[in-house]
Amino acid sequence: MQIVGPSSCWWTTLPETPMHTEKCILYLFELGANPKAADANGDTAAHLAARRDHLRLLTLLSFDAKWLRNDNGATPLMEAARTGSWKCAKHLLHLLRQDRFNECEKHGNSKRSELLELKDREGRTASDLARLSGHSELASYIERCGWLWMHMATSPALTAQEEADRQELERLAEAGDSAGLRRAATRGSCDLPDRFGRTALMWAAQNSSCGDEALWEQLVQLGDPTCANILAESFLHRAAVAGNSAAASALLAAGASANARD
Repeated sequence: MQIVGPSSCWWTTLPETPMHTEKCILYLFELGANPKAADANGDTAAHLAARRDHLRLLTLLSFDAKWLRNDNGATPLMEAARTGSWKCAKHLLHLLRQDRFNECEKHGNSKRSELLELKDREGRTASDLARLSGHSELASYIERCGWLWMHMATSPALTAQEEADRQELERLAEAGDSAGLRRAATRGSCDLPDRFGRTALMWAAQNSSCGDEALWEQLVQLGDPTCANILAESFLHRAAVAGNSAAASALLAAGASANARD
């Protein structure tokens, strides 16, 4: 791999092999690589990662580096929305649950609203771009997240059906019912949070009885393996504490960072 200067587009030399990529990225940061460096189009590493659904790279970048705009006024979330990159879109949206990035307990959070309502030079939001590109399900998810994040401190934030789905997944996870979780989990339900940002995948990760490899192969495809609660405690933290090796292995393979801090 070619090592480039700190102001160059260092991300263009990164390998795609997941087990090697994180170490390469961290090593480049140690050498002084700039996570906010942009190419001739104003695209940063975050823009290209989101466009390609390269979750591992996006996860390792700083929060501020994930919300920069390119020459078209597009953010990485807009790029993920336009290309239907579900993993990166979920990662960016779910970051806004965390206290350290927002005033999570305040209704009408101005910082969160500002980020979600950003528009490109043609006046299009991330949800607009998803819908225009034929990704209507992702567009609806972005819009739903925007409303949900505004109301996390109020009750009820979820609809009655969403809360029922969330509670059922939590019940199955706490019971260690892997077969039930595999039947019930969907892309729309498995990341539904309670008021503390905890999801069914978090309950499953902390239960060593939910150690079925097939279960975790499915869950990391449906959900966000990098997701964390409002205190930045991630699925991987919970899995490590519980000794749930199947969950930890699947989360790491799917893009969760072993170096993430709460």
